[in-house]
Amino acid sequence: MSLISRAFRKWRVLCRYRASRIGDKACEYLKNDDIIFMNSGSTVLFFQEAIRDKHVTVVTNNARAPFCSRQPGVEILSLGGNYMERSKSFVGEITVNTIGGIYSNCTILGVKALDPERGMTTWNYQECGVNAAMIGHTRGKVILLADHSKIGKVSNYVSSSLDKIDLIITDSGCDPEAIAAFREKGVEVIVV
Repeated sequence: MSLISRAFRKWRVLCRYRASRIGDKACEYLKNDDIIFMNSGSTVLFFQEAIRDKHVTVVTNNARAPFCSRQPGVEILSLGGNYMERSKSFVGEITVNTIGGIYSNCTILGVKALDPERGMTTWNYQECGVNAAMIGHTRGKVILLADHSKIGKVSNYVSSSLDKIDLIITDSGCDPEAIAAFREKGVEVIVV
C-alpha cells in the first residue's frame, strides 16, 4: 500500500470518527415519538445510525437513509421528488410540498459550508428549498451537524441565515474564533 493510500485511509477513519461523535451528541436532543427532519449528506447518516432506545420517525430527502443501519425503533419516511445522483437526494417541488404537510419536533441538518457571517450555504440550489422548508416546519430546535472542515467556508447558495439556527454541533478541530462568532450571533455551539 502506498504512502498516499495509507494517509487517505487514515484520513477517512478520522472523518468517520468525528462524524460519529457529532451524530452521537445530536441524539441527546431526541425524545421518544419525535418526528425529525433530516436532510441529505453523510454526517446526518451517522446521526441516524446513532439513534438508540427511542422510537422516532426520520423524515428525509436523503436517498441513502433507508439503506443505512438503524435500530428497529427508527422509522424512515422518505420524501419523494426529483432524484439528484450527485447528492443522492430528492429535491424539487414535490419534496418541498410534502414537507409543507408535516411539522417536526426537531430538524437535523448536515451542511456543506457554514460561516458566521454568511450562514449555511450549499453547492446545490435545489437543496436550499428543501432545507428552508424543513426549517420552516420545525416546532423545536434546528440543529446543524458540521465538522470543523466545513466551518468558515462559503458555498454558492444560501440555505439559511444563522437567526434560524438554534445549535451547531462540531468537533474539537473547530477554530475557537469561529465558535465565538457563532455564539455572538446567538447560536449555541457544542464541541465534541
